[in-house]
Amino acid sequence: MRGWDKRRQRGVYQPFILIMQVLALALMPFMRGGGFHAGSINPAPLQFVPVALLGTWFGLTLFERLSDRTFIRTVNALLLVSGLGLLI
Repeated sequence: MRGWDKRRQRGVYQPFILIMQVLALALMPFMRGGGFHAGSINPAPLQFVPVALLGTWFGLTLFERLSDRTFIRTVNALLLVSGLGLLI
């Protein structure tokens, strides 16, 4: 909305999203009431790392192919769908 190109938008928003996701993952054990105990890290979620890396590769490939205008429209559409999902 500020007229930034897609690379600048990504440079601003992606670190914010990353920090929020890391904080959410770190706080999940506390929300379950278990807290954090030494040695209590569950290795089961590591099975999802290959799929996450595949999604990252796909996203970067798509990012490079989109024009600035298409990128802005795509981001705005995804934000609209996300907002509607929160309301429903």
